Amino acid sequence: MNNTGLPTDPVATFGSPLDPSTDSFGGFGIPGWFAAVFALIAACIVVVVVLMVIRGVKEASAPRIIGQGRVVAKRMRVSGGSSGTVVGGGMPIGGVAGGPVTTGMTVGGTSASTWYYVTIEDQSGGRKEWHVSGQMYGLVAEGDWGRTVTKGTRLIEFDRSAR
Repeated sequence: MNNTGLPTDPVATFGSPLDPSTDSFGGFGIPGWFAAVFALIAACIVVVVVLMVIRGVKEASAPRIIGQGRVVAKRMRVSGGSSGTVVGGGMPIGGVAGGPVTTGMTVGGTSASTWYYVTIEDQSGGRKEWHVSGQMYGLVAEGDWGRTVTKGTRLIEFDRSAR
């Protein structure tokens, strides 16, 4: 110790960050908090994967149910997407003053996702909203009657018929 009361060699007192004998996980030189965060993230990933597998097994083992119904509503939900930033706008085309002006180039936009939903009312008056593909969404219209084929939480088919 010196006259300030502090050790002269902090590494000797507090340990080197590279010394596996000081605050490390399994002697690998990894700090304990880092190993704990890594283990927590890995556990979360494992739980999500297991839940996805369980849901997939339930969906695959669900029976196909055939019924009749009427499309009573359609909706879509759009998420994400941005137009980005316009760069280089306001320059005259061909350098001629008073001529047409360029609009510039869009940089940094992101894509959007769209989910499609159809609400079908069965013959007993019960309604259920189904997540459907964009193709099925485009082929049905409100008021259409038809045969429905469902499996678990999915509407597999909707065949329109005259009623």
